[in-house]
Amino acid sequence: MTKAQNQNQELSADIDAVGKISRKEYENLKRRCLEFEKKNCDSILIIPCSGDKGWCEMGDRSAILYKYCICEKINANVTMSDDYDSFFLQFRIGRVRTRGFEVVKKRIRSAGLFESELEHDKCVLIKLKRKFTPKEMVQLEQEEMARQLALNAIVKVEPIDPILYQLVVELTARIHQMAFRHMDKVSSATNGQRIVSIMDGIQRDYLMFSGEYSKLSDAKRIAIWRKMLVDLNLVRLELQIIASSKIWKREKCALIGDRTIAIEDRIKRRLAHQLLTTKHKKENVKKNIQKAASAL
Repeated sequence: MTKAQNQNQELSADIDAVGKISRKEYENLKRRCLEFEKKNCDSILIIPCSGDKGWCEMGDRSAILYKYCICEKINANVTMSDDYDSFFLQFRIGRVRTRGFEVVKKRIRSAGLFESELEHDKCVLIKLKRKFTPKEMVQLEQEEMARQLALNAIVKVEPIDPILYQLVVELTARIHQMAFRHMDKVSSATNGQRIVSIMDGIQRDYLMFSGEYSKLSDAKRIAIWRKMLVDLNLVRLELQIIASSKIWKREKCALIGDRTIAIEDRIKRRLAHQLLTTKHKKENVKKNIQKAASAL
């Protein structure tokens, strides 16, 4: 048997092991996967994702660990892509897809990080020998976000907060889609146009902010962060109008609202840091003036 025939036979057996999965089963597995990935620091979770073709996927932190700590270590090529299959069940950072489980297992073993595996409900959970700290995971997330930003950027900008930008981009894209596909013509031309315009403005402010960040005064930086918070509140007001008018179901509006809160939290952290930095600068200036005065 040739090497190619042997590989085909292994792939065929691996596809059989994955088995068939329905759309509803996939959505249920993905829902659980999304919750797991929020705190994942030491495992790679692989879930089946496509009928009976043997395709599997890893999302968010599992995908990041696989890409940066496994594949890069053994010089294996892997592509991390955006997840636009479903608005309400979407990986926040991205996903990696592969045919069958075995190629993932082999690569983890080659990287020397394979500790154990657990198969349950058509999924495979591989425990790694190393546990990464929450800080390390955030750094890996930001590295991937920066990479995605660089790929998408037409104008070169330095990312202030890649995770924040990714959250804004994802929400903007989804609001565009929903405003023009899930509204009647009148609502799309009024409610839809307003909410899209606001989200476009937030994304535009971020990009302009990033490009001019080093040149801006502390006061201007504070003003821009505060403007973005005001605009996010306008998005929520528009969602309230849309929900009250029964243009979208309340559940849809609430899910979008949750995403604005995630964006708001990151902006508030940035604003708080900027306010603290500005305060320290003023205090230092005051101390220097007092020292200078006492020396006279």
